[in-house]
Amino acid sequence: MRKGSTESSTAFRSGRKRFLVLAPNWLGDAVMSTPMLSALRRAFPGAETILGCRDYVSPVFDENIDVDGVVSWEGKGGIAAAVSALKRNRPVSGWDACFVLPASLQSAVIAMVSGASDRIGYSSEGRGFLLTHAREARAVREEHLSVSYLRLVETYSGKNLKERPVPALRARDRSGGSQADAAPRERYFVLAPGATYGSAKIWPVERYAALARMISEELGWKVAVISLASEAAAGDYIVNAKGVDGKNLAGKLTVREMIGVIGGAGLLVGNDSGPAHISAALGRPTVAIFGSTDPGWTAPAGPKTAVIHSWPECGPCFRRKCPKGAAACMLATTVAQVYDAVSSLLGRGAAPGDKE
Repeated sequence: MRKGSTESSTAFRSGRKRFLVLAPNWLGDAVMSTPMLSALRRAFPGAETILGCRDYVSPVFDENIDVDGVVSWEGKGGIAAAVSALKRNRPVSGWDACFVLPASLQSAVIAMVSGASDRIGYSSEGRGFLLTHAREARAVREEHLSVSYLRLVETYSGKNLKERPVPALRARDRSGGSQADAAPRERYFVLAPGATYGSAKIWPVERYAALARMISEELGWKVAVISLASEAAAGDYIVNAKGVDGKNLAGKLTVREMIGVIGGAGLLVGNDSGPAHISAALGRPTVAIFGSTDPGWTAPAGPKTAVIHSWPECGPCFRRKCPKGAAACMLATTVAQVYDAVSSLLGRGAAPGDKE
């Protein structure tokens, strides 16, 4: 089976274990699952591993050397779409085990219907009866999510995995994929001012604009704003701010193109969202701003990453929207704090490319 293929395969070798891994449905969580795939490969070096996921997150695994194939399906199709895609690609002798990374009941049902002999996951949403190897639901938030995923390999293999590798991705095309002119042609940095989760994770757009001006004036770089189409107005506000020059790419990029744009950037600053995780895993200098969520559980991890959070007494609350209106946790983080983190990562006063 080729990477990205959804066609049937007879390429499995006799005697090899055959694993199915159901990937998370969010970009950031998908990135945080990559160490688990490496751990699975190390624990079972001769096994065949196929990754099943929604189309939306499949680009995260394009260049992943720890999976032998990717089976994807349209997320809106629900259980039926997932089961249909996996049925077309199911090995003749079936799956030996299915690792269920999403915490939903639906994903456990998909694992059950897949026919996998063993099903490993957390017993969230009362789904423990569908799993053969279930870990307590509350345990998933006791450690960084990437480590929680690793624990599933420990549960199945019986091995203590001492290594804690950080998530790692590869950008297939740094120019932005098929949209060759997506990013600015000059040196640029990326701002990711959105967050699908909710407003409690969004730093004010006015502060992003002020930050963009400071970085542009200091480094002479262009800005590329990446976000959802529904957040295009925020992108316009930033790129049209005084002293700022660049492109508003909100809603104009596929996930694959977005990875390419981030891979070619000199820096990314964003909220606790998928782009920040992608940037950190690509090894780009990354500043992630946290609000209602806990960086101890889902902070982006990478060699050049800084995390900023300023919690009031109520944090972390994990709410999508602050019941008090504007999220105090986001308002508590100043432009100066974020700019200082940027300066620290790049090297204050250094030439833009010298400290990467």
